[in-house]
Amino acid sequence: MTKYKYFNTYQTKMAITQKMNIVKEYNIANPYSKTTIDEFFSVPGIFEIINMQSLAYNELVNIYFFLIKPAIISGELAFPIEFCPHCEARQLVPKEVYEKLNK
Repeated sequence: MTKYKYFNTYQTKMAITQKMNIVKEYNIANPYSKTTIDEFFSVPGIFEIINMQSLAYNELVNIYFFLIKPAIISGELAFPIEFCPHCEARQLVPKEVYEKLNK
C-alpha cells in the first residue's frame, strides 16, 4: 500500500494466464506490436490500483493508478476524479475522500 495525501493505493497481483491474455488482447488491438509479457508489465506501478467510490451511487470501483500518477506526483491534481459508470458524471473519487465528505 502506498499512502498519498488524500488517498491510498494498493498493489494487485495477476496470474500468468491473466497476464498472457492481457498482452494477447493488446497485441491483437495493435497488430504491429509484438510486445512481450515482460515488456508490457515492466511499466512502473502498473499493478497499483485505487478504490474509488461514486458520490451519487455509493458504488465501489477499482481503477488502475499508473495513468493518473504523473498528475498526482506533479501536484496538478490532489486526488483523482473520474466518471461514474452509472451517470457518466465526474462523481468517482477515492474511497478515503468519499468517507471524509460523508462523515
